[in-house]
Amino acid sequence: MELNDLDQMATRNALEFVPAVLWAGIKNAAAFHGKDVPEGLGFERFAALLLSDPDAITHYAEAISDSMGFGGDEQAEEGGK
Repeated sequence: MELNDLDQMATRNALEFVPAVLWAGIKNAAAFHGKDVPEGLGFERFAALLLSDPDAITHYAEAISDSMGFGGDEQAEEGGK
């Protein structure tokens, strides 16, 4: 999957994209450390917990966007300098 494809997915529906990216990170970290995701914490519950906090979803959406180089106002301004 290309970065541009991720950008399009994020643009289409951030409320699905952000929890999915974070969930993939949780599963990856658990596997990396040889652990299982805690029982009872499936994707649906995780997404519901995340989406219940509007500040959290905004923070993570911005962090994911910045980390993938999708840019924002700051990066656009810096690019013009």
